[in-house]
Amino acid sequence: MHAAPNLIYNSGTSGAVWAIGGAFCKAKAWMEGMETEAGTLKYVQKRFDIPVPEIVYDWQYSPALMCCRITSNSITRFAPTPRRASLRFGTRTN
Repeated sequence: MHAAPNLIYNSGTSGAVWAIGGAFCKAKAWMEGMETEAGTLKYVQKRFDIPVPEIVYDWQYSPALMCCRITSNSITRFAPTPRRASLRFGTRTN
């Protein structure tokens, strides 16, 4: 028995994400010359020590991919708040 796909995100006409079992199927609009999300994830994985989703399958030259959920800290823990950014870069926020 197969689990039915479950739409978890829909960006209108440019993309969507479905949960299928323990994986995600992501698809988005694409045009020649654009990088694929799979290519970007592979680049980040090779060059940085941050968790990225495991790519289960990607269609070469296609904006669709299957990936697994990762367990990690939320990026908001590390992302600068407007207040922290203003202190770091010497700008002022109201």
